[in-house]
This record gives sequence, structure tokens and C-alpha cells, in this order.
Amino acid sequence: MIIWGLSCAYASEVDIRHYAFQREADNFGVSITARIEAPIGAVYETLTDYSKLQCLNPVIIDSKVLSYDPANRQRRVLTRFRDCILFFCKDVVKVEDLFEEQPRMVTGIVVPELSDFVAGHSVWRLSPDGTGTLMVYSAKMQPAFWVPPLIGTYLIRSSFYGEFVGTAKRIEHVSRRQNGTYSQNSTESKCTSLTNR
Repeated sequence: MIIWGLSCAYASEVDIRHYAFQREADNFGVSITARIEAPIGAVYETLTDYSKLQCLNPVIIDSKVLSYDPANRQRRVLTRFRDCILFFCKDVVKVEDLFEEQPRMVTGIVVPELSDFVAGHSVWRLSPDGTGTLMVYSAKMQPAFWVPPLIGTYLIRSSFYGEFVGTAKRIEHVSRRQNGTYSQNSTESKCTSLTNR
């Protein structure tokens, strides 16, 4: 949940079709639907390349697979990121058990004892939409850390929206390049994580 700028030297066709954000006490919920111009198979591969999540969202400092259960298509993934809204910054660790249904869905369940969250779950749903992909993301999270009351719902809602749009652009960019539909006139953006503190 950080406001971050993303300068893209490539054309992006991200189309946000729905966005809803809700806060109830210490619980946060979000759902968002977006269309990107990249094929579903490539988008799925990009989303499930867990060791390179910092390529998709620069608030992510590190990500890695801790374990893999091939029988259940389950991976336990650790993500370390830095969240900032206004004056409030927090280094956050999230460990999730991710369940994959190729190439349509990835479901995540937070492992509270290894995370800075009391509870949480998320779902990515993908469906083909012409030559592109419709992405539906929904999540509910309860952080284990204190969020100052001055950080209102509007600020969190706005910053998450900006972060998601930037992430969707990067998903589109990486997926198109991977699929060979990346424009020859585009300048490849670097994959960098934000480590400034």
C-alpha cells in the first residue's frame, strides 16, 4: 500500500474495469478487475515466477519460494516489502501458501505465525479476453502491526489503486516480452526493487 510512480517507455493498454476497497476496523478488503493486452498463458507464467516478484512491484524487496508440494501444486512463498503512506513506513514480511490452477487462478492463504499479518487470503483469477487477459484480484488482510488513525481509508484506497495500476503495467510488459509480442519500438524497462529506506 504505497504510492509509487512508474515511468514506462512502452505503450500500455491496462483497462481498470472495477475497483472496490473496504476497511472494517483492522481488516482491509479489496477487489479489482483489469484487462491487459497480453495472452493468458504468459500472464500466468509471469504471476507465478515467485522469485522475481520485485520485477512486478518495486515495493517488494525480496521474494522466494520456501517449499513446494507438487502433488497439490502448492508453494510456500515469502515476500518482504516496504510499505509507506505519508509519514508511516513499515517493513513487512508475508508468507503465503499459494495454490495454482493453471492457467486460470492462484489462491493465497497467509501463514500468520511467519508473517506480519494476523490473517489474510488473496485470489488472482485470469480469463482470456480477445487477444488479452482479464485479471480479477481480490484480497482480505488483517495486519498484525499498528496503522496510525491518521492514515485514513481514502489514502489507503488511493495508494493501493495506484500501486495496482503500476503492477498491472509491469505484468503486461513482462508477459508481452516473454510471449514475443513486445513492441520492437519499446525500450525495455529495468527490473528493480525499491530498497531506499
